[in-house]
Amino acid sequence: MTRTRPDPVVLAALVVLLIGLAVRFVHLGSDATNPLWSGWLGDEGRWTEIAHEGVGFGTVEIETELTLSHLLLAPVFQASAAVSRAALGPGLVPMRLVSAVAGVVILVLAGVLLSRGLGRPSALLGVALLAVHPELVYFSRVAIPEMPALAFQFAAVVVLVSGPTGAARGFVAGLLFALAAGFKGTVLPVLPAFLAVIWFTADPDRRADAVRAVGAFLAAVLLSAAVPILGLFVAGFGGSLLGGGGGMGDLFDFLAGDTPYGMLATLHDGAHTVSVNLLLALVWVPAILAFGPSAGPRSPARRALMAAALWGAGWIAVWMWLDYFPARYLVHIHLPLILVLVLAGAEVGRDPAARLPWTLGGIVRMGLFVVLALPLAFALGPALANVLDTVGLRFDRFRHHLVLGVALAGVLGVITSRMDERRAVSALTVLPGALTLIWWLARHTPWVPDGFWQLDGAVGALRWGAMLGGAALAFRWLSRGGLPLRRLAVVLAVAWAAEDVDQRRSPTYVMREVGDYLDERYDEGERLGTIYAASVFLETRLAWIEPPDEDDPPAGLLVFWGYDEDVDVTGYTLVREFPLELGDDFLFYHEFHEPPSLRLYEPSGSAP
Repeated sequence: MTRTRPDPVVLAALVVLLIGLAVRFVHLGSDATNPLWSGWLGDEGRWTEIAHEGVGFGTVEIETELTLSHLLLAPVFQASAAVSRAALGPGLVPMRLVSAVAGVVILVLAGVLLSRGLGRPSALLGVALLAVHPELVYFSRVAIPEMPALAFQFAAVVVLVSGPTGAARGFVAGLLFALAAGFKGTVLPVLPAFLAVIWFTADPDRRADAVRAVGAFLAAVLLSAAVPILGLFVAGFGGSLLGGGGGMGDLFDFLAGDTPYGMLATLHDGAHTVSVNLLLALVWVPAILAFGPSAGPRSPARRALMAAALWGAGWIAVWMWLDYFPARYLVHIHLPLILVLVLAGAEVGRDPAARLPWTLGGIVRMGLFVVLALPLAFALGPALANVLDTVGLRFDRFRHHLVLGVALAGVLGVITSRMDERRAVSALTVLPGALTLIWWLARHTPWVPDGFWQLDGAVGALRWGAMLGGAALAFRWLSRGGLPLRRLAVVLAVAWAAEDVDQRRSPTYVMREVGDYLDERYDEGERLGTIYAASVFLETRLAWIEPPDEDDPPAGLLVFWGYDEDVDVTGYTLVREFPLELGDDFLFYHEFHEPPSLRLYEPSGSAP
């Protein structure tokens, strides 16, 4: 009897997955390690303030716009944080535990979704990629509501595509989506995408079932929304709910959309364009080929692919529409796009020749490849504009960059349309990762001037883009025995996992150090003022108010370095300064000329 040797690629993917699970919990109470975002210094405290004070002191004071808006936007998250605080006591770990568990749930859901249509080896490799994705790891380690909101959206998608479309399935998915919105109200604008998932993944011959499922989904969402809103009125917050100053009026202002010009500009030079466009460029080719005219029959993998694509498209539309779309929202785009990469790459890999519409005329076929090259062209356009600027050709306006991007897409489209099928798809899939990796390396040499790439600073996204470039090829040939390419994907994933582990090897605990100092200096339950540093108080038995009340000066004032100008410190004395370890990438991106810190002030004359 011969013993079957385990596939080393599968074993390596399993190791990466285990590392991804571990890094969501290892040193969970340490200072956050996001290379570009310092918002955790204040946001974790704001999103859990009511849980911290309600459980710790028995009273909740809705006395600032920030406190009220965070309650209205995330009532379920506040409630779950309160349960964790009551069970485990004060600290960052109890507050972050909800996000960490949600991060694991997302990996479980990905395994369920991918294994149905792709088989266990492909599903394991896909889950391993998600397990070490930098944003998914990072936001599983901070106490903000993005990850649980993402997990419940994902659960709704899995429910919708796990069986025949019907009213019961639509109602359950609606309840899950309502829970996602309860964890974070900013999920609501993507609701039309879920209705599209129901409609387009249903059996075309059973449209009545799709109509009933849409109705049941909406009914579940409306019923679920009525309960907390009624509860807020009963609790006496009805007036605040309807008014401005943190209420629904502010929410409607948040939902106000951009102009068509601004929406188009977002895809080209928005704040997060490089992070999103690299993923778009990587998934665009296999997705269009899988959805093309010669696509195969409907299958579990095809339904999951269509659902992930519609979900991701919904979030991209929201990103383009909203004036305010912070970096922490990007996980809602990245997760569905990576699912599309995995599902479409494997789908094309089954029969790549059948996916390309070779029977179309030459001009139409060339046009298809121009469209396929658009996301890549928009990602590369700013760099090309800077190159041309060095020889006196200025492209300093958006419309110039738009023309340049379309022209670049035309050149790429013509070149790739004249290649054979394998080389064309490989070029458009690998080129984004390869070029961005080259650029990232070049950025650290003295020969590349500052601003050469207009979308500078997204270091993590660029390395992740290179990693996904290899992964896209691995999935494309996974079912054709392309073991070397599968090894490439796993090697890249292992390299990223090793970096994740290295980042956690020497954690810092400045937040805990500051919290211990405050606990020793002030009486339990005393309320201090703060600016962009509320999260520190989760490590204490103190309360806080942000912004501080100028008519009732607090006993102490904790301020994140650089924001002293946001509050009048006249009459205050600097008592102590705590240096922060935010990393070289953060200092480079934000152009800090000295290390940032937390500063504690007290009214002059009160400090010993």
